[in-house]
Amino acid sequence: MDKVDWQKQWALFAPGFDGRHAHIDLEPLKQGAGSLAIPFGAGFGDFSHPTTRLTLSLLLETEWRGRPLVDIGCGSGILSLAALKNGCHQAFALDIEEKALAHTSLTLQGQNAHILRTLKRTIKSPVVVAMNMLPHEQELAWAAVSPRLAQPEQIYTSGVLETRRSSYLAWADALGWRLEKQLQEGEWLAFYFAS
Repeated sequence: MDKVDWQKQWALFAPGFDGRHAHIDLEPLKQGAGSLAIPFGAGFGDFSHPTTRLTLSLLLETEWRGRPLVDIGCGSGILSLAALKNGCHQAFALDIEEKALAHTSLTLQGQNAHILRTLKRTIKSPVVVAMNMLPHEQELAWAAVSPRLAQPEQIYTSGVLETRRSSYLAWADALGWRLEKQLQEGEWLAFYFAS
């Protein structure tokens, strides 16, 4: 299998790519949110996919009030970085892919972030959760991570096709998540749940 030229991939798809970083303007999503510089790498999340934009739109509405973010399936680290730049004091960025974790480490360098393959300790304080993955990936990830979390107060998810909405919301409802808001871009959906 050929190795992916990630610099070329980001040059093709990431906005504002300068050869090293994608420069992402968050102002269209929320006034005062600023911008992000994301280094290229092997983690999903260069802002070119609708699910990333949708999740960021919801996440930027969070009133953090001291709650940490648990970014499950962190990919490039874009969601964690946006949260940390917009009022979140601490992020736990989780992924099972080593290349994604290395990418997130570059993205979150110098930030108050823990970059982990899995949670090794229980987080007892209320948390905000973000998951931008396909539904079957979310189900597996949630089963692995949730025993180490206090009940989240806010949950932001995306990666759900419109055709999977009903079954996905049935899964979320069984977890006790209450749907507060839905966004859509093309065939992709994102959700904000409270619990």
